[in-house]
Amino acid sequence: MMSLDNIWYDIMSSLPKESLLNLHGIGITRACLLHGAGIKTVNDVSQMHDLEMISRRSGFSLDFLRKLQLHAKAILEESVYQIRPFVVPKGRLIFFDIETDLACERIWLIGLLDGNRFHQMYSHNWKNERRVLKDFLGLLEKRRGGVLVTYSGNSFDLGVTIRALSRLGINGDILGSYRHIDLCHVLRHGFVFPEKSCGLKSLAAYLKYQFRHPDLDGFLVACAYEQHLRDRKALDRRFFEYNEDDVRALPYLLDMITKGRLKVKKRLLNTTPIDAERQISPDIGNEEEIFKELRREGRTLQQIADQFGRSIYYVYSRLDPKYRPMKLRAAEIC
Repeated sequence: MMSLDNIWYDIMSSLPKESLLNLHGIGITRACLLHGAGIKTVNDVSQMHDLEMISRRSGFSLDFLRKLQLHAKAILEESVYQIRPFVVPKGRLIFFDIETDLACERIWLIGLLDGNRFHQMYSHNWKNERRVLKDFLGLLEKRRGGVLVTYSGNSFDLGVTIRALSRLGINGDILGSYRHIDLCHVLRHGFVFPEKSCGLKSLAAYLKYQFRHPDLDGFLVACAYEQHLRDRKALDRRFFEYNEDDVRALPYLLDMITKGRLKVKKRLLNTTPIDAERQISPDIGNEEEIFKELRREGRTLQQIADQFGRSIYYVYSRLDPKYRPMKLRAAEIC
């Protein structure tokens, strides 16, 4: 079975290198606006001079155009730019990643890396979800004062976990006491990479992390778990390895930044450091409004999913909760 993400990347790989659609945050509507301002290729973006004039003609802010220009240069030069300093907060770093149902509401697997020890808490059915969450909190109880590290761009793992604890009536004070870093937020606001997406799979693969199952994504893994529940058959080991890779990729990315392994072509440092512990509200109502606004601007589901570290289905279900996988029409993806 080929995932929608794979289909999307196959389409993206066939685009001419000079297409504006290769730039992060640029869909059909925004590409047309840039065309109207005389900017038609990635090279045009890299050589923009009168940004104020282009801003007036296109309606884009100067900050957006400056970031877009850096992204164009990064793509053409196949290089990385750093735009803000980043300092890792002091404390024991604990990396974790969750796997959920298709609606991204219930949790059946939590992977957690604490130093050299990797833990997985698994629920073979929904009756055991409570036990998985309590085991997770139990591990956190032993590591008070640590810093949680996830990757999504909008604190997805933290937000879903908080809502699951609330739904099940479990005291989550220990989770709330932890400091938290969303590494996607850090990288997206601190660096410009020659990649269309800052999604974990895309960025980690660019930085040479070896995923064992690059054909899998969150949507397929959630589908596999639903199938496991229906068939009552053991879940294939590769889905657990997928989750483990998503966790182990996080310290790998962090090491690339902090230990000088990331080759940065140029440092254009804003004097304001990136706030690594910035908390992004898990309020789903805010997400819905953001997603709707981006759709009105002409962004595709995949572009929104990449930007926020979500699955296409997650974005789609927030735009219209009545939809489920069988109703995910191909025409809606564009």
